[in-house]
Amino acid sequence: MRYYLLTMLVWSFGWSAQAKVNVEQKVQQLKENRENSQANYDQYKKNHDISKQNVITATQAVKDLRALKKKLSLNNNSVVKNKQALEKNRTQILAFKAEEAKKQELEKKQLEDLKVLMEKLQSNISQREKNIQAYNEKINQIDLEKGEWDLQKSQMKELEAKIAQKEELAKGERLKWIKKKNEYRQEAIKWSKQASHSDKQYNELKALQD
Repeated sequence: MRYYLLTMLVWSFGWSAQAKVNVEQKVQQLKENRENSQANYDQYKKNHDISKQNVITATQAVKDLRALKKKLSLNNNSVVKNKQALEKNRTQILAFKAEEAKKQELEKKQLEDLKVLMEKLQSNISQREKNIQAYNEKINQIDLEKGEWDLQKSQMKELEAKIAQKEELAKGERLKWIKKKNEYRQEAIKWSKQASHSDKQYNELKALQD
């Protein structure tokens, strides 16, 4: 019985430390609880049978005491002997009484321990229910965030594709303007030379006129 209570208490504290419910362990624990409950039943039944036998013994002792009292009234010469027998029976009854009181106190203590254990288990069950609910909420939050990241990733790919397309267009535009810039530069050089030549001819002609 004490081994069972110790096992239950150790199991209770171990269970409180776990971060997640293991179904197989829970089924195993329920099986052990059933076996321990059967062991408790057997122990209490045994105590009941012993108590029943003690009642029979005590009843017989009472009958014996009554018989001794009757003999006392019939034979004063056996007073001392009968008194000794009575004292012996009284001592036996006191021993039975003490034994019953001892067992009663032990069973009261066991009952209190079981109440404490049941309250602890109920508290653990309630707390684990809250933990499961919190874990479910966290899982839902994670799934939602994953969906948001997937959407953002898809949008980033679309944006990257658009940027790449615009970059290609910008490169083409740049090459076009580089080509035009070179063409304009060649034209500017050509017309600069032409302007210098025309200016020289103009100046020479003007000088002849003067």
